[in-house]
Formats: sequence, C-alpha cells, structure tokens
Amino acid sequence: MRILKNIFLFLFLATASVSYAQLTISTEGGEAAMGTNLEVDITANEFNSLSTFQFNVVWDTLVMTFVEVKNVNQDLTSYTEATNFGLPGDGSIKDGTVSTSWTKFTPPAESLADDARLFTIVLNA
Repeated sequence: MRILKNIFLFLFLATASVSYAQLTISTEGGEAAMGTNLEVDITANEFNSLSTFQFNVVWDTLVMTFVEVKNVNQDLTSYTEATNFGLPGDGSIKDGTVSTSWTKFTPPAESLADDARLFTIVLNA
C-alpha cells in the first residue's frame, strides 16, 4: 500500500510540474462618439512557450464598422497583417469579424510578457 501511495504522489508531482497556465486574450472597453474611431488593443497573458494560436474578434456591425488592423506585434516570428489575418470581406470572413492565426513551425516556441499587445483593431462608430 505504501508503494502505491508513493507512486500516486510521484505521478501527481510529475503532472503538476508540467502543467502550464492557459493563454488569455483580452480587450479593454472603450467609447467613441459617432463618426470617430475607437482603437481596441488585443492583449495576451500567459503567452508562455507557445508555437500557435487562433481566434476571432467579433463586434456589433450596427454600432461599429471596421477600419484597419495595426500595431501587429513584431516580437512574434512572421506575424504580419498580410499573412496572419482574415479581415471583413476576405473570403469567408463575415462583416464584424477579424480572424487571426499564427504558427511557428520551428523551435523554440515563443513567449511574450503579460499584457503584451498582439495587435490593435480600429473601428469607426
């Protein structure tokens, strides 16, 4: 029985030592007067030793219209607006959606500081 407890404890500690926090993507709210632009930073936390991500940013098209993506994080290898974004009207990307994906095919994986800006979406009210 004691051997079984020791094996369980070893497996628990081994599992705990290789656990990683989950990537969190965030935005800050904002306000814009009608006819003016709102810049929304898309930031990341727990971006530790990653080699890929993919997500969409969605907004209400009755309230805001897409202007541009800018301030793309240059610390990520080969992460550019031209190759890593699907913008409204591109192929199957719906109005009110920006999609992004990034993959680093060769080691090592990459890390960013907490609250690192991945990119900024500019919307018009």
